[in-house]
Amino acid sequence: DQLGQLMADIAVIAGEVFTRRQGWKHRHDGSAVNAVWAHHDDWLSARDLLNIFDAIAEIQLGVRPLQKRYHSLLPIAFGCGVSTGHAMLANVAEAAETDFDALCSVVRQAHQLEIATRATGCDILISESGLSLLSPQLEPGYLPALCSVSAKDMPQMLHAYALRFDQLGGLSAAIAGSSAKTVSGR
Repeated sequence: DQLGQLMADIAVIAGEVFTRRQGWKHRHDGSAVNAVWAHHDDWLSARDLLNIFDAIAEIQLGVRPLQKRYHSLLPIAFGCGVSTGHAMLANVAEAAETDFDALCSVVRQAHQLEIATRATGCDILISESGLSLLSPQLEPGYLPALCSVSAKDMPQMLHAYALRFDQLGGLSAAIAGSSAKTVSGR
């Protein structure tokens, strides 16, 4: 019962964050929460990616107090998988019942990356394409470590950038700085 209540509390925390951070569609499914942010071009703006990173950080901070509430001897940990690309919408036949679930390999890849965080010992795995679609591009010296990951039900190895939660702020600052240089014309 406690595990179910814990997952419900995490879903509420994540749902509130996703809504505040303009997650286009979010839901929880068992032990997972996920969100899709819509972008309509073949690139991802720095602002959009920073919004996603802010959501991850807010959820991580929101989950911390649950350890005490549920008397957990170990920290309540979670992993994040981030992937970008084109998605297909499902359940659009009946306008009144449309839920617009995003279905595609990019959604599956984000889930696989989240699972792989356990094996890699990192908190966040961002698909290689997740940062390659970023506009403006991040300078190579600011990119996190690129690694090859695999997990259960993954048909192939994936290349992903590995981060701990405490590194998220540094990556966000590098992305914001790169974006500011482009806007100012430097």
